Amino acid sequence: IRESEEEAGLSQSDLKLRTPIRSILRMRRRLPEGYQLEDILVSDCIIPSDTQPQNQDGEVERIEVFKPKEVVQMIKDKVITIEAAIVLLDSLINSHVKSLHQQAQTTP
Repeated sequence: IRESEEEAGLSQSDLKLRTPIRSILRMRRRLPEGYQLEDILVSDCIIPSDTQPQNQDGEVERIEVFKPKEVVQMIKDKVITIEAAIVLLDSLINSHVKSLHQQAQTTP
């Protein structure tokens, strides 16, 4: 929740409809500035339609909404980071996102 607040200005009340946090990958790779060892943790969420995410700490370039086909094309075109591609693909292929959408349909 802290990262959601820092990166997108989302409060805990904005994140009521979300999946539990889970680890999907441990990144290990050499970079020009050293070696990266990072666990990629994700939680899918559906935020209220009137919520406008805005970066708070300057680490996110921009926040946009894309259709699944657009996301796949962005991954193919390599216009997003490897980490972002992994997170987005996880959301596109896993059934937990579908159940989250179903839950959103029934939540007032």
